[in-house]
Amino acid sequence: MESINSNKRIANIDYLRAILMVMVIIHHAFLAYTPSGYGALINDTNNVKAFEFITLYLDTFFMSLFFFISGLFTLKSIEKKGIKRFISDRFIRLMIPFTLGILIINVFGYYISFMTANNIPLTFKNFGEYIFGSLAIVPAGSLWFLWVLFVFDIIVLAIYKLKKNWIERLRNSDKKFYTHTVRFLLIFIAIAYGSYSLFESIGVSGFVEILPPFAVQISRIGLYFFFFLVGAMIGAFGIERSVVGKESRLSTFWWLFLLISILCTFALKLVIGIIFGGGTQGWLISLLIPIVRLIFILSCVFASFGFIGLFNRIVSRKNKLCDTIANNALGIYVVHYTMVTIFQYLLLSVNISGVFKGIIVVVSSFLTSLGIVLLLKKVPFLRLSVGGVYKEKARIVLVSMNSILLMVIVIMNVIK
Repeated sequence: MESINSNKRIANIDYLRAILMVMVIIHHAFLAYTPSGYGALINDTNNVKAFEFITLYLDTFFMSLFFFISGLFTLKSIEKKGIKRFISDRFIRLMIPFTLGILIINVFGYYISFMTANNIPLTFKNFGEYIFGSLAIVPAGSLWFLWVLFVFDIIVLAIYKLKKNWIERLRNSDKKFYTHTVRFLLIFIAIAYGSYSLFESIGVSGFVEILPPFAVQISRIGLYFFFFLVGAMIGAFGIERSVVGKESRLSTFWWLFLLISILCTFALKLVIGIIFGGGTQGWLISLLIPIVRLIFILSCVFASFGFIGLFNRIVSRKNKLCDTIANNALGIYVVHYTMVTIFQYLLLSVNISGVFKGIIVVVSSFLTSLGIVLLLKKVPFLRLSVGGVYKEKARIVLVSMNSILLMVIVIMNVIK
């Protein structure tokens, strides 16, 4: 392995992104073996109670942390590429995988889920009928992250355009918000709680299709944007000299942050159990809801920055496996949901513990997804579905073609 020296900070973030991608696979793989099965395309009767806690814990922070990491380099990228180049690059990198993922990848997972739920055999004939009958209404599924991230990019770009010298002022800022850990956490938690409560109070906790196939988790959209925006501001200020730098207290007390986040998740599970356990009086539920929101935010914030601190501490050399995962994280994200569903289906009739099933699904889905991504990156055009490179001269054509495809998908959904 090679020492990373001056590139350590970037490696820390890349490797954290790689592990977050593995966490996403674990989360989706384990959902099928939880008592509720909520969020899984396949529900298995071999339930594992421990998986319920693991998926709850991961759900509290991993997408928020994904948005934070994505935001870190946004303003620098705008500054380097310019507005037009930045928009077209992000559109190609995010929205083409979103479109092609719906058209050629997600359809397999949702086909298996639909047929299994309705006890219909998986045959080529049935697959053809499903394709021609349901292609236009195949949900985006986990691909929602891609279009929401693109919208966040555009919003930050608009702020950059309207707020003159924003990057320069962030870079030269002497505000202790960016450098004082305790002050940062107190302010961050307060605003995160407010942004989450504002949208969560709408009463919609699941995903809502604003305009098919553009689905979003309304209750968390404010929280996700706040994480993204703060990530962008810290990235412009300077990662290494901020609260997330390797010399910060986060890097020293990462273990305490993660411990607090785990304890908060136990408390969250307990309070949720009281609310939905039946027999709880209305006044008590009204009292507990703000407490649930606060516990959720505490778990989210402490887990997110705890993992940042952990990777500041443990990453000292480059690792080929982590590099491979990080370099293909976008593609793995696009492919993994379908692969998880396939392996969950294949194990449905296998009489083994849910623990072993979950582990098998995680390992198989990860390896298969990585293999498919590496293969697709060698295929012209299809490589764009997993974040592959493209020729500069094809930029306008790619943006135009994908825009047309998206409009066709939207129109077909509206007609249906």
